[in-house]
Amino acid sequence: MTIISLISYFVIRVLLELLGQSLFDVASEGKDLVTFDQASSLEGVDAVLEEGAANLEELKVIWGDPDEPLDFEGFSRWYNDVLKLYDAFLWQDAVAPPSDVFEDDDQGLEDMSNLDDEQLLEDRPAIGVKVEGLDTKPLKPKQQMKYGTLTDKVPVYQKPPWKLAEEIITGKTDDELEDYSVEDEEEKPSTEGLASPSAGGGRQNVEITQLFRQACDEKNLLSFEALKEISEFEDMLEKEDLSEEELEEMWDELPKKNGDFIDVLAFRDLLTKVDELFEYVEEDEEEDPDQQALMQVEGGGGMAKAKKRGLQTVKQDLLDAIARLEAMQDKPAGLGSTEETDGEIVKLAGELEDVWRDQVGDLNDYDGSKFEGTWELIYSTSVKFRRWGSVLNAERNIKNAEFEALVQKFSPGDDIQYDSFNEYDMEEVFKAPNEDGTEQLELCARGQGSWKLGLQQNVVTGQEDLVLKLEITNVEYDTPEDSVEYAGAKTMMSPMCRTFSYGFLAYMDDDYRVMRTSLTGLSLYIFQRIKDEDE
Repeated sequence: MTIISLISYFVIRVLLELLGQSLFDVASEGKDLVTFDQASSLEGVDAVLEEGAANLEELKVIWGDPDEPLDFEGFSRWYNDVLKLYDAFLWQDAVAPPSDVFEDDDQGLEDMSNLDDEQLLEDRPAIGVKVEGLDTKPLKPKQQMKYGTLTDKVPVYQKPPWKLAEEIITGKTDDELEDYSVEDEEEKPSTEGLASPSAGGGRQNVEITQLFRQACDEKNLLSFEALKEISEFEDMLEKEDLSEEELEEMWDELPKKNGDFIDVLAFRDLLTKVDELFEYVEEDEEEDPDQQALMQVEGGGGMAKAKKRGLQTVKQDLLDAIARLEAMQDKPAGLGSTEETDGEIVKLAGELEDVWRDQVGDLNDYDGSKFEGTWELIYSTSVKFRRWGSVLNAERNIKNAEFEALVQKFSPGDDIQYDSFNEYDMEEVFKAPNEDGTEQLELCARGQGSWKLGLQQNVVTGQEDLVLKLEITNVEYDTPEDSVEYAGAKTMMSPMCRTFSYGFLAYMDDDYRVMRTSLTGLSLYIFQRIKDEDE
């Protein structure tokens, strides 16, 4: 066992002893026994499920009989095993600190021609990247934004034991998201956390690994059939820019693992071979007009690539895909879909974000007032949202409720002179039975609070993300007895509510908005603006 492993094990054991009883009390609600459902709702366990480190069935196997509750000792053993499972998952997708890439500017960029898998994947978009290791301070704009700057109050983040263990080992803590503010002198962007240059072929490591992650298996290996499903190769084959026979010839020359599979290093070499088939154009060289119609040169003296699709085309394809999936499901907003059926949505949303970011310009100058108005959720790919089936009713204050709709409203503060809050309201609509079960009622849960915007570095893309941060300070819900009751702090601090309240803007126009709640594009929330009657 390495020194790091020994330290990690020791810290986790200490934390279990210190925090185990409090975790047990929270899960069991002060009782002597805790059920599997209660334990699996804990923050740390919920993160394990959300990030794919384990599934619910695996946690049940570790538990034993999920129908039998456990005492404190049994719960401690189970929770310890879950942490070990999560620790193994993090080490499997471990990434090097982004600052290491820029460790020595005087010596220039390191030679990356003989990297192993772990080194190549230093900027890989893996789940488990430590956000606290990145520069999360927003760049300062030339002038203050009118909206999205009025509150610094956020819910207190209750960190799970594995997060506390990481902080003790690394000596690092989470940086708080700062607001946009007035700054007389323009600051230059920090390079900390940006993706490093690739080993060759004109591509960044982050691009190589993003493509590889589209189709690799859980062992980080890629088959030939899976290769053809990667967006760039699929597009080239479809447009006949590259024949399958040509691709197969290049594939046969690659070093294989576990039979007929390749790793990310071989994939990098394959990309280099494919890129060599395309023409390189010098920056000052005059192109043939016919070639310009077919090819788009990216970067000075860079490689000629197929031109990106138009924004409206991609957007319409995304809306059509959502409409098809919704027509096939018996639940609204994507609650009836699966990760498999979401594949097209995730792919198109990623393409839409890529094209939109090319056109939107500097996010420092983004007009936050575009968020203002009323928005309805039309689709989500979030595993966590499907698991809980709601944001405000995750604690099941409304019994036996079936989700119908979610609506958000963003408003400016009433009086900017006195720094009043940007107002945020949301409402979820449910169908639920009355007391004797003879009638279905329409009941709602409503949340009120504030909202603000900021910038955060994204280690996956090497770009900055515009972050929408919500603070829900009050939640009320209807009862079958036609009264209104108030939910406690447990609802507002639930994993579902906190995840939903911290999102990254992936796309926005006058009618649609796409948010993601992760650095990658797997957990999406897609909204449509509700027009006022006088518009």
